[in-house]
Amino acid sequence: MAPTRRSVLALGGLAMMSWCAPSIAQAQFSQASGERDVLVVIFLRGGMDGLNFLIPLQEDDYLRERPSLGFAPKETLKLNDQFGLHPNASGVRQIFDEGQLALIPACGSQDGTRSHFEAMKAMETGRGSNRETARGGWISQYLLATGGAFHPLRALALADTLPDSLTGGTGATALRSLADFRLEGDAAERKALARMYAKGDDTFSQAGRQTLLTLEELGKLNEAAYKPANGAAYPDTEFGQSLRQTAMLIKAQIGLEVICIDRGGWDTHVVQGKTEGLFANNVLDVATGLAALRADLGGGMQRVTTVVQTEFGRRVAENAGLGTDHGRASVAMVMSPHVRGGIHGTWPGLSLKERDDNADLRVANDYRNVLGDVLTSRLKLADVGQVFAGHTYRSMGLFG
Repeated sequence: MAPTRRSVLALGGLAMMSWCAPSIAQAQFSQASGERDVLVVIFLRGGMDGLNFLIPLQEDDYLRERPSLGFAPKETLKLNDQFGLHPNASGVRQIFDEGQLALIPACGSQDGTRSHFEAMKAMETGRGSNRETARGGWISQYLLATGGAFHPLRALALADTLPDSLTGGTGATALRSLADFRLEGDAAERKALARMYAKGDDTFSQAGRQTLLTLEELGKLNEAAYKPANGAAYPDTEFGQSLRQTAMLIKAQIGLEVICIDRGGWDTHVVQGKTEGLFANNVLDVATGLAALRADLGGGMQRVTTVVQTEFGRRVAENAGLGTDHGRASVAMVMSPHVRGGIHGTWPGLSLKERDDNADLRVANDYRNVLGDVLTSRLKLADVGQVFAGHTYRSMGLFG
């Protein structure tokens, strides 16, 4: 029986990714060799208010300029004399206390447009700002630099479309759900496809065989019946379910090296709220989700590094709508058993002389240095310049 046109197109489209990027098919999978971590990249889209997530406890200007939204020190989850966390962030507080979370305040890019689109584009293509020339997504550049045999799930985005970080030169896949990654057709059609790709050493044939094997492995996974380990309880949200699928894929060990997850809803111009409302709910979702992922993976976290970033923060002063407008620096996070837990980098303070345009927390820690530490220490990239061209990398000391 001949395979249907639809099934051939479904499989061929995945195999074609290898043909379009033959430089990837140079070596065995890095994950299989155990030399590199699986990288989980979480992008908080909309500009997370870092000042109400990692709260400065010794800045008089903070409470003076946020009379409705600001947290007094006693209202926070105190980390040290300088910073406390939002009260809904108890999930990440525990990870921090156990030394497996690095927090980097005053972090961001040098893009000063305060435009979501421009700032996200610059950050996801590894640039300081949009004035620089883009070569493609920073994750794509990393994958090209490190090589590896073609695999349809080497890089995956749990989204409707690929993020900019995965564009340009790799065979990345975007899926809303693992249920979408299925080969339609009956057993006879699948056998016919297997015969079609059974022979041949060309890149396309090899990719076809690998794709069929991956689909076979995915077919063994029962997403509906999956039970998280160690009492992990994911939030019943789209973000929580994405993390749940992430854990299942990592445990399956079917070739995943990088997975990207978006969590939107951080553009809090009006009625931001303190312990209730949009921002508080977002913090609870992210903190609970990260804690669940860590618990679910258990010992498997030894080969997983999770990075959380956002395109920019919010202005120091609250606005008339009891919200916060587009600012500059925010907070980045790195979760790993191997990270040097704590608060890293330079804190410029909130005094007017230190602010950007007299309004915003200044970017004192370049996001590329955070990612550079992850790339060199956990993903074994030899030269950060292969990913962040033109950037002078300075280690943040996030790993020992």
